Amino acid sequence: MPRIAISSLRISIVLSALLVCLAPLTGQQTKPGNPVAPSSKSQGANPGSPATGNASAPQGDADKIDEIAHRVRILEVEASEKAIPWYSSALIPILTAIIGGLAVYWSARMGKSGQELAAKAAEASANRAAEANAELAKNAAVEAVRLAKDAALFKHAEQMMEFKLKQIQEFYGPLYAALRQSRGLYDKLLDQLVYDDPARYQRTPSATGDDYRLQVLDKAGQWKDFRLVDQLPALKSNPRAMALVDAIVGLGKNMCEIIATRAGYAAENSVELLGLYMAHHAILTAIRNGPETEAFEPGRHKVGAFPYGLDDVIGDKYHELSNAIDQYGQAYDRALQLLAEKTT
Repeated sequence: MPRIAISSLRISIVLSALLVCLAPLTGQQTKPGNPVAPSSKSQGANPGSPATGNASAPQGDADKIDEIAHRVRILEVEASEKAIPWYSSALIPILTAIIGGLAVYWSARMGKSGQELAAKAAEASANRAAEANAELAKNAAVEAVRLAKDAALFKHAEQMMEFKLKQIQEFYGPLYAALRQSRGLYDKLLDQLVYDDPARYQRTPSATGDDYRLQVLDKAGQWKDFRLVDQLPALKSNPRAMALVDAIVGLGKNMCEIIATRAGYAAENSVELLGLYMAHHAILTAIRNGPETEAFEPGRHKVGAFPYGLDDVIGDKYHELSNAIDQYGQAYDRALQLLAEKTT
């Protein structure tokens, strides 16, 4: 840089000198900085004389050239004093390169740091998303297990309710109704016998619960408990009584058909009694269709009587099933009401 400046200065000075030398040719007498004063010799001469004018021109140009050369030396000295040391010109490119390298390195470093931070941020975000997804999946799995358990419980409850409905619709309901009807017919039969033959039949005094409600006079003249299987042959001569007996036997036939075809709906505590009832009906039917016309001695048939407690067992199970179905229906209605409130 300093050498280039000095060379440019020299070129400017040379151009100025040439302009000064060419000034006479153009009629101009100018030097850099100030106008040139006329020489004392030329002032006394005749301006119009050619000899005088030509002699003074070379002398004036030489003075001007000397003055220009002197100025050039002064400018070179000043330029050399202001010149930058050589080591400065050598250090400037190095420092520039170092600064540029540092800038590039720092930019790369910052870019790498930014990429690392962005990568770490992306990784952290991915980890959080993965954790959130894992938590959602875990919660969904737990909820799915709970829903599966609830669905299994609901399905089991629904199946049990369907079974109970079938129990009450196809087994206990018809049996309970038939037993109630049969009991009503039997009570009517007892009243009919007392009405038709009060000397032979009488109501049991102070009978309660399942006590025998009718007594019959035996051959010894003593009152004995009345059982239909023992006294049925003697009733064949009484048409009104036999109409009631046939109705009872007909209901028994229907009950035995229900028991035989749908015993799978029977509770464990009622199976034995149901079997005894079927035996009772078979014996009663056989006596009804048999040739006997005289009553057996009271207590003659040790087996074959109506099974004690059957009415209560069938009735209790019927009411149990009925209450369970009612409760299920109420719970179902409440669930529908809650669902309707949530949706609205």
